[in-house]
Amino acid sequence: GIQIPSARAPPQRSLANQPRSLLNSCSHLHAPTPTLHGDTDLSKRLRGNMWGTRVTSFALGFAAASGLSMYKLKGEIWSSHKILAAQSADTEARLSKLEMTASRE
Repeated sequence: GIQIPSARAPPQRSLANQPRSLLNSCSHLHAPTPTLHGDTDLSKRLRGNMWGTRVTSFALGFAAASGLSMYKLKGEIWSSHKILAAQSADTEARLSKLEMTASRE
């Protein structure tokens, strides 16, 4: 059947009247502080999350740098195109003058 626990709790020993040296020697009474080294599941998860964060950060930085460099490269290509277009227009003008001079002779 179902057992119901008794209403009376077992007597607790009070540490208030104990000497200070006894309180200091009872290290088993204090809750242990959690550490990352002891909890392998937590440390593995944190390392995995840190790795993902680093990869994501690198990918975002690489994408931003690539986008900026492509923007700059596009600007340089257009400026080179304008320079070449102006030079070819000048060359075409000189060539047509030479052709007219050659056709007169």
